[in-house]
Amino acid sequence: MNTLPLYRQLANHYLDAIRSGTLKTGERFPSIRLMMEKHAVSLSTAVQVCRELEGQGVLEARPRSGNYIRQPEPLPHPCHRRRWLPMHTSAFTNRCRRYSRRASERRSKSISPTLIARRSSTR
Repeated sequence: MNTLPLYRQLANHYLDAIRSGTLKTGERFPSIRLMMEKHAVSLSTAVQVCRELEGQGVLEARPRSGNYIRQPEPLPHPCHRRRWLPMHTSAFTNRCRRYSRRASERRSKSISPTLIARRSSTR
């Protein structure tokens, strides 16, 4: 028995159809209503399938037109990724270090009683 949720099983089914060439890039994806009838699933399950495939970058939702199978985006060349990633993460890490000091290193925002006494006596 398959332990995956039904929407993931259907998403995998459609992914296999796309990979095998049964569904081609640029073609219209089956409508939600058709998916409900064909697979005997609820509306929410059919919508979840489309959202799952959109999240994976396989589908493109076009307003008032439906879902279309998307052209797969090429992955960046590994050497470009290596150059970008450490620079980005080091900048992020430095920013985090700058804003997250230890509690003992933080400046106290409260005013000391002696400072208050000095200010009130000079006025």
